[in-house]
Amino acid sequence: MDSVNIHALHNRGISHERLSQYQDAIKDFSKVIVIDPANANAYFNRGCCYDTIGELDLAISDYSVALELDLHSGAEDDDKTESSNLFR
Repeated sequence: MDSVNIHALHNRGISHERLSQYQDAIKDFSKVIVIDPANANAYFNRGCCYDTIGELDLAISDYSVALELDLHSGAEDDDKTESSNLFR
């Protein structure tokens, strides 16, 4: 899957989240993570969904991974992902 399709899948997840379709959003963010395991935004957004539906352990796990990925993304490749602005 190319990066355009990954972005489309991620954006669909965001749309599901905004429509309160959290399970569908989680599925989309999970697919993004399988394709791109270094995608901090997908972990963060999935964590937000888990948080909203009360799955706090899963939310904390995803937030932790997102933070770890964000801390390591730094200046390595700022154009690859927007995760460098994830927690600012």
